[in-house]
Amino acid sequence: MNLVLEAELENPGRQAPRPGSLYTIGVMRYRVLKVTIGTYSHEHVYVGHHWADLQQPEFQPRARHRLTLTHDFPQGATLLNEFDIQTEGVYYCTSYETI
Repeated sequence: MNLVLEAELENPGRQAPRPGSLYTIGVMRYRVLKVTIGTYSHEHVYVGHHWADLQQPEFQPRARHRLTLTHDFPQGATLLNEFDIQTEGVYYCTSYETI
């Protein structure tokens, strides 16, 4: 089941390398503003994006996104994660829109 949230990017984490022999997905921390589809009760959500360019304005702190999320990551992907995510877990973003 997908989860759709509106959220504000607080910390984009570290830049993941371009996919090559390894597929690494960087994890970002968002503050949840609104749950549109599904249920989510935490203040923050941790999200992996497919090769997000952290130099772009849409991946700077305070950017707001409508995120479509799933727990299913692409096969063979590893996470570049610097957050303590024990209670919330990590979601994979299947699509996003800047709001």
